[in-house]
Amino acid sequence: MQNKLTALISNERFLKIYSPNNCMKHSYKLKTIAEAINLPTPSISSIRRDYGATACESYIMLWLVYLNEMLAVSRPMSEDQISLCSSQIMNDYGYLKLTEISFIFKRVLSGEYGEFYERLGIDKVLRFFREYDKERLQYIDDERQREHAEFRYQEQKNETPLDDFKRKLKKAYRLTERKTRDD
Repeated sequence: MQNKLTALISNERFLKIYSPNNCMKHSYKLKTIAEAINLPTPSISSIRRDYGATACESYIMLWLVYLNEMLAVSRPMSEDQISLCSSQIMNDYGYLKLTEISFIFKRVLSGEYGEFYERLGIDKVLRFFREYDKERLQYIDDERQREHAEFRYQEQKNETPLDDFKRKLKKAYRLTERKTRDD
C-alpha cells in the first residue's frame, strides 16, 4: 500500500512539473537545439524506466492530445492513431529529452514544420520528429568535431617539437599503411 501511495504521489508530482501545458509555458526559453539538448530534464527512456512503459506511453499520449487541441484542425488524430503514434515515439525516440519534445511541439505550433491542411496524422507527427532528429544529429556531429578540433589545438599547443614530429610520423605511417592495404 505504501509503495502504491508513493508511486501515485511521485506520478502526480511528475505530471504537475512536466505536463505538456506547463512545459509549453516555459518553451519560450528554448531558442536552439543546443538549449533543448543540454537542459537537465528526463528523457523518454528514463520516464519509461522510472514509471513503466504504460505510464510513459500515456504521458506521450498527453502530448499528442495537447497538440490535437492546440492545432484545432478539422481532422485531428483519432484515439487509435494517438496510441499508435505515442508507442512509435516511445520506441523510436527514447533518447529525446522532455525539453526536446517541448522544442519540437513549439516549432509545430509556430508553423516551422509547414502547413497541416486541416489534417493531423501519424505520418505528419513522425515527420516532425524525423526532421528534428536530423537537425539534432547534425548539431551533435558539429559539436563533436568542434570539441575534437579544440582538443587537438590544446594538444598541439602543449606538445614539444619532438612530440609534434612523432605525431606527424605516426600519421604518415597510418596513411602509408592504409594506402598499401587499399592497393
